[in-house]
Amino acid sequence: MRRILALLPEALICVDEREVADYRPLVPERQLIPHPPTENLPQVRNWIIKNIDCRCQVQVDDDLKRVLISDGFSQRATKDPDEIQQILVNAANICADVGIGAFAFTRQANPALARPDEVPFRLVSAISATFGILGPARDRLFDERFLGRDDFDWTMRTLIEDRIVFVDNRVYFDHGPTFAGRGGNVGIVDQRGFDNASRLLKQLYGSAIEFSAVRFAAKKNVSANSKTGMVLRVERRQSSVYC
Repeated sequence: MRRILALLPEALICVDEREVADYRPLVPERQLIPHPPTENLPQVRNWIIKNIDCRCQVQVDDDLKRVLISDGFSQRATKDPDEIQQILVNAANICADVGIGAFAFTRQANPALARPDEVPFRLVSAISATFGILGPARDRLFDERFLGRDDFDWTMRTLIEDRIVFVDNRVYFDHGPTFAGRGGNVGIVDQRGFDNASRLLKQLYGSAIEFSAVRFAAKKNVSANSKTGMVLRVERRQSSVYC
């Protein structure tokens, strides 16, 4: 909490009502928002969507460590709360100006890995641990069937309905390796539930979505640097101009 509030000092901290006493010593009263007991992350995200009233909602996982910024030639890290807030405001303003319902940031810590045609922005990518929703996506809920994969399903439905997601490839919100920490979603999602969610995604979206192998770092004989990968292919359908 000390770290996340240093990076985002005005953030609302949404916690299970059973844990409010644990957070109260570190979180200002006006920023501590209790939610009813939940069983998984999609339920928490949906409660926030339904109950936090704002034009643009930015959800940030609490394991954020820093933000990396690239200008295409070099990269620097920032922990400046004003700079981080401005990055989020800029993304929200871009989406509001052009009518896009969701924004996120690069999933690659190394900007050199980005494709040349996706610099500085891309329009087809999965949301992740830091994302914003507004306009047509503001009331779109997460599906609880996809434990550990709910963000991917949400992204696919957004691409179907809204066509694009705005992703700023110049900025990386560093949350550390996927599923390598302790507590939080890692303590809720097990390998079986994660694999079931992956299979269901393939059944629904076929070859439009592909994954690299993922194993939980909490398991024995598993590298703490395990990563998740995702490939999206979107086919556009355009009516004849003569119709």
